Amino acid sequence: MKVTYRRLAMAVLIMICTTTFAFANSSWHWISETQPFDILPWVVVPTLVIEIGVLCWCVKESSFRVGVIVMLANLLSFVAPFFLDWGLGQYQLLGYDFERFLNNTPRYIIGMTYGLLTLAVEVPVVYNMFKKNVESKKLFITIVAVNVFTTAMVFAIEHIVCRGVW
Repeated sequence: MKVTYRRLAMAVLIMICTTTFAFANSSWHWISETQPFDILPWVVVPTLVIEIGVLCWCVKESSFRVGVIVMLANLLSFVAPFFLDWGLGQYQLLGYDFERFLNNTPRYIIGMTYGLLTLAVEVPVVYNMFKKNVESKKLFITIVAVNVFTTAMVFAIEHIVCRGVW
């Protein structure tokens, strides 16, 4: 299990360190009336229901405790990509405040960074909270599978509903 965490951490670190941007005097704008943050409440609820439901079935734990842990893990994994992209990224050097960062960059919520950080943040948090209650391999696979499914679901919804161009 430790080898998997190390490999995942190394993949995320390499991705972050090798990501570069090019601004060729062009600007991003949304052509749909709906932007990713507009659909956020509509995708958060089914995501949490699916993840909490699957994990309650898997760990046979209090649904309140599972719900709190899953919500906190999702919140951490949601904030992490924005912290890395805007908080530590070059957008602040370019003078972008957070609102401009969201509106004038191709800022879909779900992307490669988000997908990897979801696994890197959520899986260890949820796994370590419930590993004593369930066979570890079954729990690990369940957490990864449900997160991949819900992330792919939100990715599809977001890219169907929200359109933008350079």
